[in-house]
Amino acid sequence: MEFYRIANCIDYEENLVAKPVIEVTLINPLTSYKATYRIPIDTGFAGYIMVTHEIYQKFSSLELPPTSFLTYTTVIGRVTLKRSRVIAKIFNRKIETFIETPILWPGKLLLGRRILNQIDLAMLGTKLKLCLLAEKETNLTKLEER
Repeated sequence: MEFYRIANCIDYEENLVAKPVIEVTLINPLTSYKATYRIPIDTGFAGYIMVTHEIYQKFSSLELPPTSFLTYTTVIGRVTLKRSRVIAKIFNRKIETFIETPILWPGKLLLGRRILNQIDLAMLGTKLKLCLLAEKETNLTKLEER
């Protein structure tokens, strides 16, 4: 078992019910245009980074062909999302990934599991913080040997 230390934290967005958000800088690899957004994390969304149509237009220079669009099953039925290549900077770590937006609906900001599975995070609910974890080298067996 590894121990982790907190490397960096961001405060939850406080609405009626506070929700964990993560600060993401999107970078268009073709034009170098970049912008930073506070994006709610959504463990129920299997995709990458969902954005609004307005945001998508700013980063869609490397849009994939329609045969590469993904379709997700949602509460309202199947939804097809177009997608484009981007670079996402999360807690100073750059990830080559995709942004997605629904073809028929305006979209919204969500960070899905395909991104969450690439970073180690801890939700500190009582403190209303989302934190990046940095792995320590020490494990339980090493502690027991001391």
